[in-house]
This record gives sequence, C-alpha cells and structure tokens, in this order.
Amino acid sequence: MRVVVGAAVVVFVVQATALAAAPRAVLETRHREFLAHTCGKCHASDAPEANFRVDDLPLTIDTVASADRWQKVLGALNSGEMPPEDE
Repeated sequence: MRVVVGAAVVVFVVQATALAAAPRAVLETRHREFLAHTCGKCHASDAPEANFRVDDLPLTIDTVASADRWQKVLGALNSGEMPPEDE
C-alpha cells in the first residue's frame, strides 16, 4: 500500500516581514514527528539508507543547502521512489 506523504512534507509557511528582503519557508515543528515516524526507521541512524538523514533536516529553508536537501525529499516522493511499496 502506497502512503501519500508529499502533502505533509510540502506544508510550508512562507514568512516575510516588511523589512526582510527574502522570504523563508518554515516547516511546522509537528512535521518533525511525522518524518521521524514515517522515514526515520531507515533514514535517521548512523548509517542511513542512501546516505540521507531526515532527523537532521532543517525546519527552516533559508539557504541553498537546505533547499537542496528538501528538493531531494520532494523529488523522491514525486518520482514514487519513496516511500517504498512495502512501507
């Protein structure tokens, strides 16, 4: 059974202040628990699958590096690579 998790991962809130030049995306803290429960079994150990950890993903996307990591998550979900069919 395939579980659709993409919608939960992409629930970002864009926060911009009047003085801020660039907006930043912030993932709500409650989604860390979702990632830990759904993806952590394979992607949160000292030897994570595909060498990709979700337990240290930043909840704020405010750098190119953090955006790149989240893009990898979304790419894996959109392609159907993740989650595995047996999960």
